[in-house]
Parts: sequence; C-alpha cells; structure tokens
Amino acid sequence: AQQSNIGIRTRNDIAVIPELNLQLGYDATSRLRFFIGYNVMVWTKVARPGDQIDAVINSAGGTVTRDFVTGLQTNVQSQGRRPAPIFGRSDVTIQGLTFGAAFRY
Repeated sequence: AQQSNIGIRTRNDIAVIPELNLQLGYDATSRLRFFIGYNVMVWTKVARPGDQIDAVINSAGGTVTRDFVTGLQTNVQSQGRRPAPIFGRSDVTIQGLTFGAAFRY
C-alpha cells in the first residue's frame, strides 16, 4: 500500500431510478386476454467495483509508473501520487419484455 491510498475515503451522491412501463392488451373473448409489455429502468451514479481501482502504481515519486495489470513501466514527469482513490460512477439501463395470457372464470 502507498501513502496515497491508505485511509478511509467517503462520498455521498444522490441517484435517481426512473422507470417506464408500457403494456398492450387484447381481449380475444370476454374471458381471455393476451398482453405484451415493455419496461425500462435507468439507474444513475452506480459505483461498480471495477471502476474504483486505480491500476497504476507510482513507485518513484512521480517519475516512473508501473501499470499493475500489465506490468509495463513508463516514465512520466508529474502524474501525481498513485494509486489514488477513484470515485467512478456510471449509469445502468435495464430493459425487460413481458407477455402472457389471462383467463377469467
């Protein structure tokens, strides 16, 4: 562990989850109904585990960096202290399709 990623870092964000549901039905008889539906949900500001990891290790005070995943070493003059805490966020879209039949007796 480096001094740049030791400790506790917190961040609070407000996320929204809007949802849209559409359904279309057809009454084949007075007792039998067929339907099909579509729904979509968008979840904003999702913190995924892979987006929180800084894969670059700055082992020589800002002049040499080593990529933790590939192991490649590059010379960089002022990249800052790495690994650094990352608060990466992304949006997730979830879609669904429903269909069926209802029989009333």
